Amino acid sequence: MPKNTKSYKGKYQVINEDKYVGKDKNLTYRSSWELHLFDLLDKHPNIVSWGSEVLSIKYEHPLLHKVKSYIPDLFIQYIDAHGKKHTEIVEVKP
Repeated sequence: MPKNTKSYKGKYQVINEDKYVGKDKNLTYRSSWELHLFDLLDKHPNIVSWGSEVLSIKYEHPLLHKVKSYIPDLFIQYIDAHGKKHTEIVEVKP
């Protein structure tokens, strides 16, 4: 078993509320990676808007033939170095 098995979970309070697209500004992070990204997205000047678990994507399960929902970790809109706006959906995994 790895030596560093510490589990990271806690609350992150959004600082720049005008950039956050979700309703709840007191977010739950489930890893140190999510905590780092929340802080980066909240404070970075090129981030236009972002949200944690704010999208629900409907799909039909190929084996069960039932409509299911997938909720990605992050929704991000940002301006790149050339001034172009991008929108991305991100799943945070180590």
